[in-house]
Amino acid sequence: MRGRVLALAVILGGVLTCGAQVSIFESGILTPSGVEGTLDWTVGWIQVEGFGIPPKSAATESQGILLAREAAIADARRRLMDILAGVPLTGSFTLQDHQESESAASWALTATLIGRAQLLPDREAWIVPADGDWRDGYYQVTLGLSLDELASASLPHVFASEEPENAEPVAGPAPLYTGVVIDARGFPVAPAVFISLLSMAGEAFAEAVAPLYVPSTTYAGDYDGDILVEQAMDDPRVGGHPILIRPIASDPKGRGFIIDNVMGLIVEHLGAATDILIRGGGSVLVIVD
Repeated sequence: MRGRVLALAVILGGVLTCGAQVSIFESGILTPSGVEGTLDWTVGWIQVEGFGIPPKSAATESQGILLAREAAIADARRRLMDILAGVPLTGSFTLQDHQESESAASWALTATLIGRAQLLPDREAWIVPADGDWRDGYYQVTLGLSLDELASASLPHVFASEEPENAEPVAGPAPLYTGVVIDARGFPVAPAVFISLLSMAGEAFAEAVAPLYVPSTTYAGDYDGDILVEQAMDDPRVGGHPILIRPIASDPKGRGFIIDNVMGLIVEHLGAATDILIRGGGSVLVIVD
């Protein structure tokens, strides 16, 4: 586990995990510039707090509170931008890498993501010390961004379509599957917004799969083996008829998993006929150690 945590720190461009209990799937993060936040790959959520104080020019308490709240929101957005820069989009490719390679498009993407972030109404407050007046107070807000929003906004930027405009759709009826469960226990896994499902030759059956990660301790009881997989298959997020994928190996480049050709053909058809692979929200679950 320690090796995995250090690997994540490299992937996030120096983001370090914090707290006594460390998990690369559920952890607090601290960026090199000192910004703290929470990145939870198991529920698909990024959260960051922002703080603001009343300016000296505020004439009344109500004006001071309003201006402090605006400052707290701006602070939270700045902090969120700092955290987003290091989040892996695919393998070790981050939003910061994208910004450096395609700055104009990437800053537009960052602005879109910040706009999609939500203020959590039950996590904002005006706080005044017990022995102080309103000028000593500060406003605190929490800003949240779902990984679903991150995936849907970044998909066209990260995976530009290379197919010709008149490409023929995959023949055949739509698959009956309602979701995907990937049993990745035993394989090294570095979480990312998108993973790929690849052939042994490295060709992609699907390269824009938006997963949530399910640690083996998620479900009640001390389950392992087939019982754990059965519980994941019964998870309501993957619907009533998910498909189970047991990878051959994890990709050495950290992009995702290698699967056999028969399963790969099913995945190709699934991706062409439905939005299950890119939908997010838990339609693809990856079981991890």
